[in-house]
Amino acid sequence: GEFGFSWEAMTALEVLHIQHNKLTETLGPTFGSLTSLTELLAHDNRFTALPKELGFLHNLVLLDLSFNNIELVPPFNHLNSLKHADLRHNRLREVPRAAFGQLTSLEFLDVSFNGIKSFPPGGAWPEDKDPHSL
Repeated sequence: GEFGFSWEAMTALEVLHIQHNKLTETLGPTFGSLTSLTELLAHDNRFTALPKELGFLHNLVLLDLSFNNIELVPPFNHLNSLKHADLRHNRLREVPRAAFGQLTSLEFLDVSFNGIKSFPPGGAWPEDKDPHSL
């Protein structure tokens, strides 16, 4: 299921804290409307999936989705401002290159305590990024 309301009118929203709830629904197709969002704390919920629209939040700097049940990460190609991504304690089996490989601003990535078997599949990280610095 998805959130039962629209995010479209909240274009000025910069910080969203929805952590420590029991949310299971995806954030919905209008979530990409939050173009001013810089901080999303949604840890300690029960999310199993992320909407592809999350990838359109080009001002997002901090993303904490730890302690959920997330199995797949959509491409984050447009998260050009993302510096901190926390996906600890989820159910990830792989970290697709399309999810993080092109994020030149990324300084912190934590995917510990998952069941990752492939990192990254199908190719190397961009040449200008040292994967050991992540």
